[in-house]
Amino acid sequence: MRAMTRAESYAIRDEIWRKRYIIERDRRLAYSAKYYRENKAKIAEYHRKKRAGLLPKKEPEYIRPSTYAFEEMLPYGLRINTPRLRQQFLEIPIHERPVYDYFLRCKTIEYLRQKYKEL
Repeated sequence: MRAMTRAESYAIRDEIWRKRYIIERDRRLAYSAKYYRENKAKIAEYHRKKRAGLLPKKEPEYIRPSTYAFEEMLPYGLRINTPRLRQQFLEIPIHERPVYDYFLRCKTIEYLRQKYKEL
């Protein structure tokens, strides 16, 4: 009795997997058809409402402002030299570094305190 070649082994394995796939696909299709038959009226009602615009609107997700948007909100005195702020931020060790927008808020507070202390 001779040993199987790799190609023969792969062919047998592929055939087994193909049969399993077909069985699983048929099971999913049967479930889908059964669900559609049982809920046909409910699905039709949903599509009718969707076409008519009667479904409630979803609230848009909150999107945080970008880094550039945070930098544009800075006071003019800080905004003129944002590369220096970025460099200061990157000099903070990574395990101690806060979130960039928090860093900018702290820098803004420092800047305003200095500015109003001078006045």
